[in-house]
Amino acid sequence: HVQAVPVPRALADGVERAFREAGEIGGIGFDEEDAGASVPGVEAGSYFRVELPDGRRLVHWMREGTPFSIQFGRSVDSLFLFGVRDADNMFIKDKCWPAT
Repeated sequence: HVQAVPVPRALADGVERAFREAGEIGGIGFDEEDAGASVPGVEAGSYFRVELPDGRRLVHWMREGTPFSIQFGRSVDSLFLFGVRDADNMFIKDKCWPAT
C-alpha cells in the first residue's frame, strides 16, 4: 500500500540523508532509481520505496526470511520531522540524530 507524508520545503534537502542514515543503523540498504523510472510490478517482489522531493526514489528490496519493520518509514519520518523518538522501535536510537 502507499502512504504519503508531506515534507515542508525547508526540510526537503534532508529527507534522503534521514532515510540513508536510519537504513545504515538498521541494516537496510537502498538502491537508487532516477526520477521517472518505471515503478516495478508485483513480479519484482516486495519492496519499500521512498520518493524523494526531487523525484528520485530510494528502494529497499525485501528478502525472504529477512525481517523488515513496517514501521520503518513512519519512524524515520517522525524523528526527522518532529524529533519524536520511539524507544520500542529498533530503528530509532539516540545516535541517529542529536536531540533538538
